[in-house]
Order: sequence, then C-alpha cells, then structure tokens
Amino acid sequence: MNSDAKVERTPTIGFLAARLDEPYQYAVWGGAVEEAERLGAALVFFGGQRVGSPVGYEALDNIAFELAAHSRVSALAIMANVIGTYLSREELSAFLGRFGSVPVVSVGVEFPGVQSVLISNEGGMSAVADHLAQVHGRRSFLFLAGPEGHSESMAREAEFRERIVALLGPDCAPAVEYCDFQEEDARAATVRRLAAGKRIDAVVAANDLMAMGALRALSEAGIDVPRDVSVTGFDDTEDSRFTVPPLTTVRQDARELGREAVRSVARGLGLLAGGTGRTASVSFVIRESCGCPGSAFVDPQPRGLDPVLRDRALLVIAEGEARSQASLRRAAERRAAVLREIEASLVSSFALPDILSEVARGTRALGISACWLALFESKGATPEWARLLLASEGDSDRILAPYGLRFRTADLLPGGLPKRWKAYVCEPLRFGEERLGYFVCTADGADRRVFEALRDQASSAIKGALLMAAERDRERRLEHQVRARTLELSAANERLVEEMERRGALERELLDVSNDIMARIGRDIHDDLCQNIAGIGLMAAILEGSLRRADFPQADAAAASAAEIARAASRTAAEAKGIARGLYPAELEAKGLVEAVAELVRSARARAKAGIALEVTPGFHIKNSDKALQLYRIVQEALSNAVSHAEASEIIVALRIDREAVTVEVADDGIGMGELSPALRRGTLGMGLRIMKYRASVIGGELRIRSKDRGSVVSCRVAR
Repeated sequence: MNSDAKVERTPTIGFLAARLDEPYQYAVWGGAVEEAERLGAALVFFGGQRVGSPVGYEALDNIAFELAAHSRVSALAIMANVIGTYLSREELSAFLGRFGSVPVVSVGVEFPGVQSVLISNEGGMSAVADHLAQVHGRRSFLFLAGPEGHSESMAREAEFRERIVALLGPDCAPAVEYCDFQEEDARAATVRRLAAGKRIDAVVAANDLMAMGALRALSEAGIDVPRDVSVTGFDDTEDSRFTVPPLTTVRQDARELGREAVRSVARGLGLLAGGTGRTASVSFVIRESCGCPGSAFVDPQPRGLDPVLRDRALLVIAEGEARSQASLRRAAERRAAVLREIEASLVSSFALPDILSEVARGTRALGISACWLALFESKGATPEWARLLLASEGDSDRILAPYGLRFRTADLLPGGLPKRWKAYVCEPLRFGEERLGYFVCTADGADRRVFEALRDQASSAIKGALLMAAERDRERRLEHQVRARTLELSAANERLVEEMERRGALERELLDVSNDIMARIGRDIHDDLCQNIAGIGLMAAILEGSLRRADFPQADAAAASAAEIARAASRTAAEAKGIARGLYPAELEAKGLVEAVAELVRSARARAKAGIALEVTPGFHIKNSDKALQLYRIVQEALSNAVSHAEASEIIVALRIDREAVTVEVADDGIGMGELSPALRRGTLGMGLRIMKYRASVIGGELRIRSKDRGSVVSCRVAR
C-alpha cells in the first residue's frame, strides 16, 4: 500500500488522537508538526474519540480512525495512552494491529513488537507527595485516577501511594476515585467524596483536566484552595497556568513526546537513524494551588537568591502571565465572535452550495488556509467512496454540490493531499448517530479549539441541507405522482362523464319512449278499444230491445242475456277508460296537473279502503309540461303504493307551491316502509321507488321518502 516511490520521497504520517482541543494532546501534536516539517513529511491529524467509550457520540467520531486505517498513509503515530483509555492491554493491542502493514508508533503505552515513545513518569508523583506532606503538612489525600487498568494512571497512583505510605504510614494512604481523565467526571467524583463527609486536605489528580474538575467542585462547595485543601495535577498543560489558583503540577514535555513520535516514524521508514524512542523525565512545577506563594519555579528551587530579586522576578512573571492571559482572553473572544458569525451564516440558508460557501469563508476568517469537505456515498463503518463537495484553497473556492466529485476514501482527497501544506486536520462529520463524511483542513489555524467547533457547525448545517433537499425531492416525486395520478383521474373522469351523459341520454330516451308508448297505448285504449267496447254494449242494448219485441218462447231469456252483455260492456269500457287515464292522462294536457291528480284521487277512492284527501295550495300551477308529467307519475306511483301496501286508514295527497318551488306529496298513516317485507321492498315496490327517484332527477327535483311515527311520506320538490 505504501510502496509508491513518490509517497516514500514525501511521506504522509497519520496522527491518531482523541481531541485536538485538549491541551495535552494539542501539545503533543504541536511537537509532531514541528518535527514533521523539519523532516519534510506531511502530517494528518485524524480526530476521533476514545475507543470503547460509553459515550455514544464518541464511538461515532471514530470513523476518523477507520479512514486512517484505509487511507494511503506512510505510517501512523497513535496516542494509545489517550484513545485507549477504556481498553484493556489486549484490546489496545488488537486496535494497534488493525492497521495492517502500515508502520505504527505507540505514544505513551509500550507494547512488545511495536515501536513505542514514552515519557518516564518516575519521580513526578514522589515529588508531589514529598511537597504536600513535608512542606504543607497534608494528611488526608484523595487521588483522582484515570479508568481502572489504564497503565499510566496506575503507575502514577502506585508511585504516589508508595511514597505517602513511606512518609506517613499506611493510615494516610490516599482514597482513590476512578474517573475518565475528563474535567466533568473528576468534578462529580470530588462532589461525591465531599458529600460522603470524608475529610480531605489534598486532592492529587493524575492529569491537569481532572485537577481542574476538583478545583470547580471545591469552589462550588465553598472550600478555600489552597488554605483548606491543596490541589495538584499532572502534565503542565497550557491551561494549568491560568486556573484559579494557578495549578501546581508535574511537567512532562508533551511537545518533545510528539517530536520523538515523528522521529520514531522516520526511523521506521528509514528516513532517520539512531535514537532510543524514550524522552526525558518529568519535573515538578510549583504554583499556588498547593499552598505555596505565587511562583513558577521548577523544583529544586534556586538556593541563595536575594529576596528582593526574587520578589521582583515573581512580579515580572506575574505581570507576564497576566498579559498572556489577557491576550488569550481576547483571542478567545475573537474566536467566539467569528464562530457565532459563521453559525449565524450557516443557519440562514438550507441550500447546500450556500452552506459550503460559508464554511469556506469561515475557515479563512479563522486563519485556516485551505479546507475540503466530502460526504460519504453510502452508509457503514468505512464507505469506500465519497464525493468531494467543497475545495477551498486560499481565496479560491470550488463548490461542487450537489453531485460532487466521486473518489475513493483511501485517497482522503481526490489526487491525495496537496503538497503545498505539511500539516492537516481530518475531522469526521456526523449528526446524531449518522456518519455524514469528513472535513479536512490545513492545521495552520492559530486556535486549537476552532477545528471541532467548525466541524460541529458544518455537520449540523449540512444535515439540515440534506434533509431539506430530501424533502424537496420527496415533494417533487409526490408532485409528479400527483400530476400523473391527476391526469389519469382526469381522463377517467372525462370517460365517466361521457359515459354518464350517454347513459343519461339513453335513460331519458328510454323514459321518453316509455312515456310515448304508454301515451299511445292509453290513446289507443281510449280512442279505439273503449269505443269498440261501447259499440258492443250499444249493439247488445239494441239486441235486447229487438228480443223483447220478438215472439218466441226463449225471447225473454235471450233479452236478459243481451242486457247482461250490455252492462258488462259498459263496465269494461269504464275500466278501460281508467287504464287509459293511468297510461295517458288526457286531463294533464287539457286541464293541467291539479285536475289530473284530482282524477287520480277520484279513481283511487273507488278502489281503496282508506280515506283519500287532496290538498292544493291556492294558485298551484306548473307551466313546464315535462315537469308536470314527471310529477304526475311520481304522485301516481306513490298513491298506488299507499293504496296497495300501506294498510292506511287515511291518505293525503298534497300539491303545494311557494316562491321558489312546487312540491307534491303523498302521506299515509299506515305501517310505514320499515314494516314492509324485504321481498316487497326489493320487488316491484323497490323498482317503483327507484323509478320515482329517477323521474325526480330528470327534472332537477329532490325526492324524499321518510317515515313518521305512523306511516310514510313521499315528496318531491322542484324549482318552479
């Protein structure tokens, strides 16, 4: 993987750590950058988190380590003492072995068969124990250790315990709280110890961050440091000088540790000869948190120094530290202002090109020379492909969204890292539990804290833009589907309308044909059949008269028969006329709907057991003959049903009119629709009701059939 001659001439070294904004790791990184630049190598910081951390989001950040494992780097320097906080030696060894044939240097933890760079911690904690016990008379100790099993923490704890027991006896052995090397966890552990009521007059932490957490807890509890409790740390990070009070600590040369790590890598690549891979020992730095007056002397303190000169020196040191702290505060304020401006710009738009442009502008404002942003093409721990969406170098920005430039993640960037710069930071982009991609920038920003802040802001803004783009795509797909479906429904609706129009025309034609047929049959019965029957009756009457005048024995009987024939013919003619009126209401054309309905009522009275009344609103009339015919048929059908099936004692036929509409109604006090048999409701009665509804719809009317407490009401209302 690393046999390329060009790579060997200009090696790229991966530097794996947990957090660039943590002072100790940043100091180690700073030394590594200096040495890599001196050797002409490129250095890439892969920012992940502690492997195996119980904090969920930290595991997601470790996509950076997966990138390092699959990228084309020449070698790897791994801060095993930091990222292996939660791992056993076996697990940490397995982690180091996952990088295959790439040369690996372990920083802070020694493993057989693996190049290791260590600081000899011997003497540091002994100096702390001597100082606290002999100078300040402390006797009740709380030791804030790292996670159980962490080699460096165990060594520091053991050295402090052995020295205290040797000085003061086993009764003064320190109580131990195991933390995660972080400030907040140490603060919580100190609070627990104070709440338990145990006496403490000294807190000794295995690193500076945990000492800062103890300072916070003691201050919140109203305990004076250093009057009541001494506090010490380990590492002498930059921040330890600016705590309140300034932190007494053990100094290890973290920058030299980083320089030696790069030198060890160079030896492994054959670029540098000699060296043992072990750095200098530690030293004890006395400040105010232990109880000493303000100083920054490294023990042993200079002997025979004139008190006046000493006080002047301390004053100069204090003034210098005050100016340095003020400068750092102003820098932090500027950084915060720039980051707030970047955040405000990023959240002002959900368009990915705008967000990428703001990321590029923000990196320049933070003093970063170049940055690149890539999103993974697929999900998973180590996506093989990514798409470059932003390339910003100097004042030149290339926004490649939305499609980007596809490349293999093993290259980190298309074509590899530019040779123009020698130090880079690679930070993973994530949102919640989703891995989005990664952000690469040059490591020339003056403030170590900006990289993660910029990464987090970019992650949130990009996720928002991706969600918005996905929503827009979903809306477009939905609009397309709705449009296609609307076209289908429109076409189907047009076909349905055409079919309904054809069916309506056919039904109307059938109804007209039916009306014509009924009218023709009615006229034929009235004009022909009734006349013929009447003629038969007349001839029978004439025959009767002739027979009565005849003189033969059976003449009277024959005359009686002829008279019966005449009466039968008369009855048949009357019935035929009634049928003819039902089929063809001649009165409707001649005298109007009121008279035609009145004739229906008179005819129904002759064959009904119920009393039938007709109620007509004064002035009732209908000019439209078609409406009149359909309303007549509705009254005819409803009245026939009431007479035949309602078992009513009273039936009322009403013709009403108001300013807007006319209404015809047939009401009875019979058994009601619900009491009729299902067979009857499905049979001729049901067919009649459907025909009535259709007749109402033909003239634009509304047919209503409702039940009363006793009986039913059938009505049809239509505009005048």
